[in-house]
Amino acid sequence: MSVTGPETVSSEAVLRELERLLASPALKGSKRSQEFLHYIVEATLRGQADTLKERTLGVALFRRTPDYDTSDDAIVRVKANEVRRRLVQAYQEVGPPADVEIFLPTGSYVPDFRPVTAPVMPQASPLRTGMAAKVHWIWISTAVILITAALAIGLAWRRGHAPSRLFWEPFLAADGTVLISVPNPTVHVLTPAIRDANTPTVNRADIHPNSSDYIGVGDLMAASRLAAHFAVYGKPYQIRPGNDTSFAELRNSPAVFVGAFTNQWTMQMSEGFRYVFRKENGINYIDDTGGNHQRYTMTRAASLTDYAIITRLFESRTGRPVIIAAGLGHYGTQAAGELLTTGAALDTLLRALPADWPRRNMQLVVQVEVLGKSPGPPHLVASHLW
Repeated sequence: MSVTGPETVSSEAVLRELERLLASPALKGSKRSQEFLHYIVEATLRGQADTLKERTLGVALFRRTPDYDTSDDAIVRVKANEVRRRLVQAYQEVGPPADVEIFLPTGSYVPDFRPVTAPVMPQASPLRTGMAAKVHWIWISTAVILITAALAIGLAWRRGHAPSRLFWEPFLAADGTVLISVPNPTVHVLTPAIRDANTPTVNRADIHPNSSDYIGVGDLMAASRLAAHFAVYGKPYQIRPGNDTSFAELRNSPAVFVGAFTNQWTMQMSEGFRYVFRKENGINYIDDTGGNHQRYTMTRAASLTDYAIITRLFESRTGRPVIIAAGLGHYGTQAAGELLTTGAALDTLLRALPADWPRRNMQLVVQVEVLGKSPGPPHLVASHLW
C-alpha cells in the first residue's frame, strides 16, 4: 500500500517511522501523546484523513460526548500542540528519518508523510515548538532580537560578581531544563467560509475563540530575550505554552513565567504574594496587598504608562526556583524581559535594594513609559523582599 502526497511513500515506511518515533524518550514518556500520534497516522493510512476533526478526536481519544463544546474544552488542540513539540524532540533524540518524516502541520490534525531524498536535519528552533503558523510574520524580527540580546548579554555578563549575575546565579545553578512559559491569549476568529467571503456583517455563531494558536508580540519578545540569555550560558531551555505545561513538569524544572492574565501559571504562582494582578470592572491593575492597597493601573496622558512585576523565588510551590516577568499590558512584559536580560540596567535597579537582597526572595514593581510603540527604560516604584 502507498500514501500519495507531493511524492508517493509506502505505508510500510510510514509505520516503521511511527514505531521508531513512539519508542523515543520524548513520546515514550507520554502514553496519551503516543495514542494520539498512532491514531491519526493509522487513520490517514486507511484513507480516513477527512475524519480527523477536533470533535471526532475528542470523542474517540478523550471520551468526550459527541455534542461537547469544543470552544470551551481545548483538550484536542492542547494535545496536538504537545504532539508537535514531542515530534521535534523525538527527531532530536533518534536522529533524522531514513525514508519518510512524519510531520503534524500547525492547525491540522492530519499528519504529513514527507519522503526523505537527502539527509534531513530536525527542526530544533525552541520558539517554534508549540507555536502556530499565525506568528510567522515576526520570525525575522525575533531573530534580530535574539542575536542582539545574545551579544549584549555576553558582553555585560563577563563581570562575574555584578549584581545582575548574583540575581541569576541560583537559577542558572539549578538542575534541570528551564521552562519558559508563555501566555495563551484568546483571539476570536471567523470561520474560514465567512473570512474568505469578505462578508460585511457576521453572526455571533461565526466567531470562535482560539486560545492555542497565538502569542502576543511583547510576550514573544520577552521570551526570545530570555532564550538568548540562557543560550549564552549554556543552560538548556524550552519555550512552552502555559496551557501545555503540567504541574508535574514544573516540579522537575526551574521556570520563568512570562505575562500575567493570559498565563494561568503566573496567576496561580502569584497567589498570596504582596503584589498581585487583579481585574475589576474590566480594568487590569496591580494590587499592593501589604497595606493601603495601592493600585498601579495603566494610564494614558501624553504617553502610555504600563507597570510590570518581576518576582524571584528560590523555592516556589513547585519546590523549584521561579522567576515571573509580567506586565499589565504587553509593553510591561516586554520591558520586564529586557530588564532581566540587560546587565547594566538590572545592576542599577538591584543596587537600590537592601544589601542582603541576593539571599532573599523578591518582588519588584516597575513603571514603564511607552514612547510610540516601544517601552522606555523601566523605573523601580515598589519592592518587597522576604
